[in-house]
Amino acid sequence: MINAADPDLVQLIDDPDQIVETIFKHYETRGFEALPEEREQLLNL
Repeated sequence: MINAADPDLVQLIDDPDQIVETIFKHYETRGFEALPEEREQLLNL
C-alpha cells in the first residue's frame, strides 16, 4: 500500500555513504519505532 505522500520519500542516491546518512537522518526526525498505523498493519499480516 502506498500513501499519497510516499513518492516524496523516494530519492536517487549513488554514493553509499550518503545513502546511510539519508536513512539515519530520516529516522532521527521520525524515530526508529514503528508508527501506530504501521504496527497495526504488521499485526494484520
